[in-house]
Amino acid sequence: MRTIERSLPIMVRLLADRMGVESQFGSPRFAVSKKDDGTYVVHIPALPEDDADARDIAIGGVIHEDGHIQHTDFGHIAGSEALRSIHNSIEDIAIEYRQTKRYAGADRLLKSMFSAFQRNGRFVGVQDPSNFTEVLKTVLIHGMRSKYLGQSMFDQTAAEARMILATMIGEEAVLAIEDAVSPVLSAPETKDRVELAKKVLEILKDQSKDEPQDGQKQGDGQQSGNGEQSESGDQSGGSKGQDSGDSQGDGQQSGNGEQSESGDQSGGSKGQDSGDSQGDGQQSGNGEQSESGDQSGGSKGQDSGDSQGDGQQSGNGEQSESGDQSGGSKGQDSGDSQGDGQQSGDGEQSKQGNQSGGSKGQGARPGQQQSNTSECDTSGNAGDGTEAVANHLDPRAIKDFVNGNVDSGEWDVGSSIAQALGEKAVVASRDHVRLPNAVRAGLEHGNGASIIHRLKVQSNAIRNKAVALLEAEARSKIMSARTGNRLDTKRIWRLQTGDTRVFEKRVEGRKQNTAIQLLIDRSASMTRVCSHQWSKDASEFVPVSRIGMAADAALSVAIAMDAVPGVDTSVAAFPYQSGRNHDDVLLVSDFEENFRRIADRFPTIGAQGTTPLAEALLWSGYHLHQSQRDRKILMVMTDGEPDDREQASAMISLLAASDIEVIGVGMGCDVSGLFQTSESIQNIGDLPKAVFRVLQKQLAKAA
Repeated sequence: MRTIERSLPIMVRLLADRMGVESQFGSPRFAVSKKDDGTYVVHIPALPEDDADARDIAIGGVIHEDGHIQHTDFGHIAGSEALRSIHNSIEDIAIEYRQTKRYAGADRLLKSMFSAFQRNGRFVGVQDPSNFTEVLKTVLIHGMRSKYLGQSMFDQTAAEARMILATMIGEEAVLAIEDAVSPVLSAPETKDRVELAKKVLEILKDQSKDEPQDGQKQGDGQQSGNGEQSESGDQSGGSKGQDSGDSQGDGQQSGNGEQSESGDQSGGSKGQDSGDSQGDGQQSGNGEQSESGDQSGGSKGQDSGDSQGDGQQSGNGEQSESGDQSGGSKGQDSGDSQGDGQQSGDGEQSKQGNQSGGSKGQGARPGQQQSNTSECDTSGNAGDGTEAVANHLDPRAIKDFVNGNVDSGEWDVGSSIAQALGEKAVVASRDHVRLPNAVRAGLEHGNGASIIHRLKVQSNAIRNKAVALLEAEARSKIMSARTGNRLDTKRIWRLQTGDTRVFEKRVEGRKQNTAIQLLIDRSASMTRVCSHQWSKDASEFVPVSRIGMAADAALSVAIAMDAVPGVDTSVAAFPYQSGRNHDDVLLVSDFEENFRRIADRFPTIGAQGTTPLAEALLWSGYHLHQSQRDRKILMVMTDGEPDDREQASAMISLLAASDIEVIGVGMGCDVSGLFQTSESIQNIGDLPKAVFRVLQKQLAKAA
């Protein structure tokens, strides 16, 4: 059964209250603002009550944003778009970790939020393996959440993204990035976490510098010469010649063929080619193979022939189990090429390392080596997708990211929360009741002695009747029972009639531990005259409005209950207009306030607006839920004309299901059609008897 404490807006507001931030419901979008007095406000759109994902995202969103309020120094967030994006991913991890240490249950609620995100198509991992920014984002966000926050829903997507990134920038660079962010949990301040982001950005800048320009790759320790080979070093060679032959076959290779166990290889051939090449995976130029190292090669020439086959590729084509591929081709081509996987220029194959090559023109030589490398992984791991990623990595991708061409999606969790809740937001309807804000009354002109004196008769009568009832309820009672330890000698005669209730049983009375919320309807309809009374100087008989009688009734009950031990009383009035909201609540007095000191607030309550009773009832349930008292009573003083009767009835049922006793007191009218327990008064003199009757009814129900 749905209860008030499981209501989405109340759950979120209670959480926000616990964290010391204000919450505003019914806002256009999820956001955080700062008031002039330094108070932060979390704005939450109207959300469907029965949407569990909306609930999880909203609750997690409050925890996440409170983390930024408590732990992020926004003055240190600056720099390029790339730096801000990287820092966002790091900062989110740091503040959420601190929230899990600060609040019990925060870890579970944050995990629930990201599970809800994934059920709604967010934070689901790499969708485009050729998109460098998307892959990097997934490695950072999913990787850190999996490793440092224990959010296991990211384990698989983090591992997959890391494998793809390694093919793009190399394993060494990925390890460097992981090492750079490793102090994320221990970095004490925002400025320290910005420095971690700068380290990651520098690694990427270094990678962008290593990208080949016009098919050339420069490295340390390059050597020139023909056919040189070393275990650790670079090889370079050049050949000039002319080629007019034709060749056919798979994986054909021409030029300088060099092999190294660890090192870089480069070779160049310059010549002219007027022949045709046909086959799968053809290679011309320099073909190099290495277990670990870099390969580069270049060929310059002119190609006027045709190439046809599967796996066609022009420029530099590289294949790697773990590494980078880049290449460029420049030249003149007057022929046609058809098919997939065909390769001309430099063809390189490596189990681990970076490969690059450049060719100017296309050529083919007799005796080329045949090998089809376009459709399988040379290490035997077919179909993992890393070859395709490497073959299609745009060499400019890293530079584009570093230079600020950043897709901001999901870098910032706050933006994802706002977008997700924006998609789930609903327009106010019978299915949705907004939780209003409470605005504290600030009208205190004195001690209200004259008002208290005027209501002395009513408040004393209510107090005497209420105290008598409550004390009677608190007293222990001796009852007859069929079992027990003490025989009631006065009841033994019952045995002759077959009645075995001859034992004494003591029933402990119900001690008072009660919170009472008095709610005054201050809508425009409450300005109607309902009775007359003598003026202060008793010179004339003046009319009394419903709102005037309701204010007097509330103050009389509050003063009376203030003298009863174990009872706390609060008074509020609705509606109250504050800013754009027309359905907020005016908090006249809170629990444990001294009513004799704030009595002057009551005559100034006034009347305005419509009657959003359902919203006021929801707020009353929230306010009573904050009280630590065991028993909770809501007494509504109204003319019984709510804006939406169906909504109001549903809310009364919700409060009753949440163990809140709801009582209606009609101001000059009958409200029994709306409230199951109700009374009505025509003038303030009727109030003591009316309160006595409703208290009797409630105590009888409790018994």
